[in-house]
Amino acid sequence: MTRLVSRFVVLFVFASLLVAEAGAWEVKIAYVLVSRTVNHSVVVQTVDGKTVAEIPNAITPTWTPEGEILFVTDRADGPGVLHLASSDGMNIRSLGYEGAFPTVFHDLLAFVARVGMRSKVFVVRRDGGVPVSLGIGGDFIAIGETRIVFSGAIFPENDDILDGLVSVEFGPVLAGQEPKQEFVVEGERPTFLKDGRLVYVNDHPRIPEIRVRNLKTGDDRLLVSNSRTFYVTKGGEREYIVYLPVGGNGKPHAISPDGGDSFELPFDYFGDVYGDLDDGTRAV
Repeated sequence: MTRLVSRFVVLFVFASLLVAEAGAWEVKIAYVLVSRTVNHSVVVQTVDGKTVAEIPNAITPTWTPEGEILFVTDRADGPGVLHLASSDGMNIRSLGYEGAFPTVFHDLLAFVARVGMRSKVFVVRRDGGVPVSLGIGGDFIAIGETRIVFSGAIFPENDDILDGLVSVEFGPVLAGQEPKQEFVVEGERPTFLKDGRLVYVNDHPRIPEIRVRNLKTGDDRLLVSNSRTFYVTKGGEREYIVYLPVGGNGKPHAISPDGGDSFELPFDYFGDVYGDLDDGTRAV
């Protein structure tokens, strides 16, 4: 899995963005950094540069709902293994699953793993069990209340390959039924909003677009043009989509799902982004 992420230099996980009052923002940032070395390391720092955690030989980090760091070991001799660590980088333990790009939501864990010559998306209960394949897929997985959406491909009979965002209802799959894949839309980097709508990047036009889609009605609208989304905030009362304008000054921005609030985040961008903005309840 090292090959999949070798192009990334620095990965950030922004821990909190607090609303002080209307029109005023108090920003507190923690980020996860992956250095350009043979063996990457996950480093968590506060905005003032204090290092609070360092995990060697680790890649693709994200936060769990409990505030722990979920990451993958960086191995040159084979696939990485999913691990958990406390927010200070201690209490590291293996989950026993080989894979990459893990994500969690409620009691579910999803990740990408190689099966033969293909990558597939797997889902499993966080308290253990045998991971179940959802079909062919790649990086960037979004877990919603009833569905998992991921970048993947469907091979309909006597039809062209459908390549883009694929949706699978995970309840029946975990109950032992075959996964029923539904093609959603051409795009990448899916993330769910709290109301169940899907934020994604339409990367097929010449200028990439961040769009918001209602999976029930099919309503699909443009939110930001010439930008790429990173993730959606979680934990706070208000919700924001963090994105990077293409060809801008290198600083990420945040925007509300209705487009009413938009502001620039006060730090430079150096690589790709994983993780969440939070309401400050996580200890980092």
